[in-house]
Amino acid sequence: MSSIAILITAYKEPTVAKLLDSIFDPKNNNFNQCMTVYLSAPDYETKQVAQNSAIKWNQLSNFIILTDLGQGKPSALNLALSQINADWVICTDGDVFLDANSIDNLIKTIDSNEISGLGAISGRPVSNDSKSNFWGYIGHLLADAAHTKRNEVYKLGESYFVSGYLVAYQKKLLKDLPFNTLIDDAQFSCQIIEQGYQIGYQPRATVKIKYPSNLTDWINQKRRSAGGYRELKKDFPKLFYAGKTRSLWSELSFFLFPFKYAKSPLELIYSLILFPLRLYLWILIWLDGVSKKDNLWTRIESTK
Repeated sequence: MSSIAILITAYKEPTVAKLLDSIFDPKNNNFNQCMTVYLSAPDYETKQVAQNSAIKWNQLSNFIILTDLGQGKPSALNLALSQINADWVICTDGDVFLDANSIDNLIKTIDSNEISGLGAISGRPVSNDSKSNFWGYIGHLLADAAHTKRNEVYKLGESYFVSGYLVAYQKKLLKDLPFNTLIDDAQFSCQIIEQGYQIGYQPRATVKIKYPSNLTDWINQKRRSAGGYRELKKDFPKLFYAGKTRSLWSELSFFLFPFKYAKSPLELIYSLILFPLRLYLWILIWLDGVSKKDNLWTRIESTK
């Protein structure tokens, strides 16, 4: 049986207590006492709230706090992974929480022999917002579109990039991330695929996400994540030119999805509004590439 650790990266996120509740609560997961939960955070408030949660669930002996230097998530991941001794590491963020049995379902997939050469397993992000307003609906639409894409690719026996919101990695396959990467999950995915391993998908390992609730935050988040994929052209050119990475053209294959997703006239209008927004976003990304603009990392406050 594989040894497994859980790693949470957080910064100024007191909501990490809710995440730890969803991990330690025996009603949610059959927490294995042989596992260790690691929290990597630079700030006192996050670490204190997390420690109180571990005490609340009598899990302090299974909980380790790591202090990173506050230089961003890639640096925090590099530091934490260098100090974790486990076969697999389940990574998640401090501003999300897990549905019941999400950890259990990831572990069952790790321990099963259904997939040979498994290097990572992606969980399924699910929007925790209401679909009754535009931004809530868009969050649900894009999360469910990603789920549909991962399911399709997984059933074909191919690999699709993991979601960093909840993912299990075979630790020995992970190399240090570039210091300024915008897309740690895509970087790790490319590392794993390049070594000949497969990426699995466990849709029953669901993680609840709060998505951006205004245009500025939505543009900044998508610009950061989608625009970050140009890093892969430099770092993993073979995968990039083989069409294994995200692009405008890959998104066009899901052109009809927003129309099928809408269940009411109002939702259809919301879906239609998404098209010019996505086009504007890709224009910004193209301009960023032409100008070689960097420093695209922005903290998205409305998702906290």
